Order: sequence, then structure tokens, then C-alpha cells
Amino acid sequence: MAAKLVAGRTGRELFELSESEGARLGYQDFLGGTNGNKCGFVGHGVGLELDEYPVIGPLDHTVQSSMTIAIEPKIIYPDKVVLGIEDTFLTTPGGAVCLTNMQREIWQV
Repeated sequence: MAAKLVAGRTGRELFELSESEGARLGYQDFLGGTNGNKCGFVGHGVGLELDEYPVIGPLDHTVQSSMTIAIEPKIIYPDKVVLGIEDTFLTTPGGAVCLTNMQREIWQV
């Protein structure tokens, strides 16, 4: 997703990319929730409000340069576990720059 998060793309294009990659990896039945109960987006803008334009979901919001966008795909196994990651990116003319500075490891609670 980060490599495709560039100005000119739409939230719909990025969402469909996420869905197709999830299906390729075998997560299609659990990406964003179970069928009939999916959250319907994988990211959103961050600014004055925590969740704002553009929505990275099945909407035609256009990503522009200098936007701050959180990408947060989740895999939800009902009655078992929710697996997710959220990274925040700044869109630039040369591509997205990750602003999140955390190790990527599984946290067990």
C-alpha cells in the first residue's frame, strides 16, 4: 500500500489494491471483518480531526501531495483475535514517507 500511496490515486484504487492483495494472501474472508460485517475502509486522512478526508475505501477521494494519511488494514478472526497495523504517511511528489517509528513485531497482551 505504501508504494502505491501517491498523489493522483483515489481511495477506491488503494482500497481495491488492499482487497486484492488480501485475497492473494488468503485473507479475503477476514480482511476488515467477516463477510457482511466488514469495516469498509483501510485508511483515512489525519489532520485537525483524527479520521478525516481522504477516506481510503470505496470512495473516489483523490490523494494529493502533502497529505497525512493513516493506513490501517486489519484481519479479524471472530471470537479469536484482531490483527492490525497502523502507519501514518506523508504524501510527497516522490512517494509516501512513513512517519511511524515503531518496531514491527507482534505484541501479545
